[in-house]
Amino acid sequence: MTWQPRVELVLYVSPASIACAKAQRVMESILRGYAPASIDFQLRDLTAETEHAARDRILFTPTLVKRSPPPSVWVLGDLSRPWIVTDLLQMCGISPLTAA
Repeated sequence: MTWQPRVELVLYVSPASIACAKAQRVMESILRGYAPASIDFQLRDLTAETEHAARDRILFTPTLVKRSPPPSVWVLGDLSRPWIVTDLLQMCGISPLTAA
């Protein structure tokens, strides 16, 4: 088994937003293809967790933040192009699970 770095991802959403619901579904679908031990994924409600949003400089939802490893990266939008997230994970050294 090869070592993979741990990536911290945070998806900021607004509860009433259709685009946020879509982004959440896309992220959940993408993350099913990766080892849970390699990705720390958090879902945060922008309206309820303003201190976290301020720390990550969030102004719009949905926004995905890659906090670590540095540098931080922000992805804005509904994530309708999931390859953006998979490419981001690949750049961090995270490989998808392979079918047995």
